[in-house]
Amino acid sequence: MREALQHQPRASAAHRYIFLALVLALSGSEFWMYLTSSRAGEPVSTETVTMAVLLTASFMYAAFRPMVGGALVFAAGILEGFLWTEVALPSIFIYIMAADWISRRWYWPTFGFLGLVVSLTLVNQRDALHTFPTYITEVLVAVIAGLAMRRNGDRVERLEREAREAKEAAERAKQEIHDELAAHLHDTAVRDL
Repeated sequence: MREALQHQPRASAAHRYIFLALVLALSGSEFWMYLTSSRAGEPVSTETVTMAVLLTASFMYAAFRPMVGGALVFAAGILEGFLWTEVALPSIFIYIMAADWISRRWYWPTFGFLGLVVSLTLVNQRDALHTFPTYITEVLVAVIAGLAMRRNGDRVERLEREAREAKEAAERAKQEIHDELAAHLHDTAVRDL
């Protein structure tokens, strides 16, 4: 287990910057919405603050370690399904994480975690029938975004492979020309002698 965690894929620098920008934007928006809401003078529940911090910290960790950080994001989402807190925007991290995992072809864990998160949230919610289409839409958007990122990643890998093969072919052609010229020069030198 320890070895599997040590050799997990790391995120690229661009991936980290995108995740950290999302953390700042969404968590900052959550804080700003609370400050400007009609309930701005009321105390925030401990569960809500804990969930917001847990989701934010998990997502930040996922920027560096996608497997473990993503599992922490989903675990926080499952916990949020039990507690049913007032966290709004950081819960979007769950769907962003799902899209990221789908783009990495981690399909089964993604759908297992998403199923648990949505199921628990719906079970613990009063108006589950009214919000069910919203959750289905969020899951579909995450799946479509993840598949689009996967398709783009496949395209980039294919183009990199084609560029590498073209470079190797150019090197081989250069070597063949070099060998031909050397042989021709050798033959010419021998004939002149």
